[in-house]
Amino acid sequence: MKGKYVGTYRVRAHDVSEDKLIHLPAFIRILQDASLQHAIHLGVSIWDPSMENTSWVLIKKEINISSYPPLNTTIKVETYPSSFDKFFAYRDWIAYDESNTIIATAKSQWAVIDLSTRRMARLPEHLLSITLPEENLGQPNVKIELNNEPLSQTSFNINRYDLDWNGHLNNSKLIEYMLASIPQEQFEGNYNSIKIIFKSEMLLGDTLRVDYYHEDGKEKLKATNLRENTLVALIEVERDK
Repeated sequence: MKGKYVGTYRVRAHDVSEDKLIHLPAFIRILQDASLQHAIHLGVSIWDPSMENTSWVLIKKEINISSYPPLNTTIKVETYPSSFDKFFAYRDWIAYDESNTIIATAKSQWAVIDLSTRRMARLPEHLLSITLPEENLGQPNVKIELNNEPLSQTSFNINRYDLDWNGHLNNSKLIEYMLASIPQEQFEGNYNSIKIIFKSEMLLGDTLRVDYYHEDGKEKLKATNLRENTLVALIEVERDK
């Protein structure tokens, strides 16, 4: 099977901030859509019989963005599975601007879960027939440590429009909530390095608490599900100096 997907995306009005450039949550949604479209094309999405009662969950993601395109320009996104092992799949993205210059790269780790037990399952067998690229970005190396007390806390209630096709909080919406919790006086706008670790899901009606930290010159965020008192995700963002 063909192992690469290429999609084009126009930067729309609701994707830009006051600087008239695409903002980070919108960029992440574009990457998410490209990987979903590819999964559908490969027959390994939640809508395909081969994935009956199972679905993909994102575990780690590492994104580097060198340039944020302005309104009404087009982004081309190339994405592909980079490698597989028994329980994990790895996926890369490369984004280009209208002059075909690379403006962002991302790499990630995924697993398949059984939707009944919420436990990990083996990867679908037919994934092994996908043609993998000879070169890739490597596996994500994401470690986020928190050593101090949070500087602030922000809470959000999960509503019906925050949910994804699996019925839990959409990863891109979770990231948006977490980034929105950076205090305005600390916010640096277009971050160049974004590292994310996902630990557990959130459901309709849950309350998300985001703790904000500033350590080692980086903005760090921890998301907790207050209903179950469980860690949901960690994010670290940094801007090139």
